[in-house]
Amino acid sequence: MAALLTAVVIAVVGPPGPLDDPSPGNQRPGILTGPADARVVPAGLLPGQTVGQRRVLVVFDRATPDRERLRAFILRAGQRFTTRVVLPGPPGARLATAIGMARPRDGGPPIGFALIDASRRVRYATIDPTYLQHGDELETVAGAVP
Repeated sequence: MAALLTAVVIAVVGPPGPLDDPSPGNQRPGILTGPADARVVPAGLLPGQTVGQRRVLVVFDRATPDRERLRAFILRAGQRFTTRVVLPGPPGARLATAIGMARPRDGGPPIGFALIDASRRVRYATIDPTYLQHGDELETVAGAVP
């Protein structure tokens, strides 16, 4: 039975790809980091000084995502969040490092998202090359960010 289940998972889900987190257990865990254990993002790192004033959804991608799909994804976080889309480049690399975004298996810039609470703490950060398909997961974790 275990061998059958493993075969089904590999056939349907597939093995990790080059854009996945090198540590599969950290990809889309669905669990918020506790306030005491969360990284604190330096003030002024994001445009508009939103960090430390509001909750922030930071979306990392390597190219500008489809506008409608991105809009649908962002709406799942709710109006409590300001959103910033980060593309590759020096500012994006600094922000990814400050947030603690892992590098995908291919070593390139991250694709995924992070949630920062109003106290500048990174409560959730995940590599997810198919994040636009996981608005339900965003809604769940965003709803738990104070």
